[in-house]
Order: sequence, then structure tokens, then C-alpha cells
Amino acid sequence: MAAVLRHSLERSSLVRLANARRVNVPGMRNQSVPADRLAAALAAKFAKEEASRRTLLSAQDAMQMARTYLEESLEANRTLFNAYTRGFEAAIRGRFEIQNAMFAAGMSLLDASTTSSRNVAQQWTEARRQAQQARLQVWQAGVSTGDGLLASVSSGELSGQEDKGRKR
Repeated sequence: MAAVLRHSLERSSLVRLANARRVNVPGMRNQSVPADRLAAALAAKFAKEEASRRTLLSAQDAMQMARTYLEESLEANRTLFNAYTRGFEAAIRGRFEIQNAMFAAGMSLLDASTTSSRNVAQQWTEARRQAQQARLQVWQAGVSTGDGLLASVSSGELSGQEDKGRKR
């Protein structure tokens, strides 16, 4: 009982309670008595008085109940905190999975776009080569035609001069 008093009350409260209950340590003022000795003297006085003893026991029960409540609430808080952290971590992981899926879809789109662009570029390059070849063939045909005309003009000049010389 003395330990309960000592641990539940401050020194000044012990002195006031001792003065109120007229508890004295022979040869000393209550303010000068060590707290453990004063708590023991109060406990002895309370043990003698039945009403005081019941009050003290009720206080002990209340303290025990408060301690039990505190322990249970701490455990409930730990459980709640653990549930909160697990839920928050799951939400973070879910967001990361969504981001990773978006990145993967973006990479697939980029790959498809790159492949498509490469195919278009290859087709365009091939079409340009064919167009260049066609132009070259047209040019060569023109040159060939020009050579033919020149050749015919060269031979035709002679024949054309002959025609000029003839009167119709």
C-alpha cells in the first residue's frame, strides 16, 4: 500500500495528505520526512481506519483498471497502426504497378510506332529509288532519242540539202 501511495502521488501531495490525516513521524516535520517513510506512515494509518482502507483499495482497483485499459489501448493502437501501414503500403505498390503497366504500354506503343516509322521510311526510300531509276531511264531514253535524232539529222542534212537543191 505504501508503494502505491509513493508512486501515485508527488512528494508535496504526500505531505498535504499526511497533514490532513494528522499523520506524524515523531521528532520530524512532515516536510522533512523522506517520501518513502511518509508513504509508509500514511499506509499504516489507512490500514487502521476501515473507511480509509476501502478508499485506498478502490484507488488501487481504479489504478489497476486504468493500467489494463492503457495496455489494451496500446495494443489496439499498435494493431490499427499496423493495419494502416499495410494498407498504405498496398496502395503504394498498386500505384507502382499501374505506373509500370503504363510504362510498358508506352514502350509497346513506342516500339510499334518506331517499327511503323521504320517501315514507312523503308517504303519511302524504295519508292524514291524507283523514282530515281525511272528518271534515269527517262533521261537515258531522252539521250538515246537525242542521239538518234542527231544521227538522223546528220544523215538527213545531207539528204535535206539534196532536197533543198531540188525544186518542186
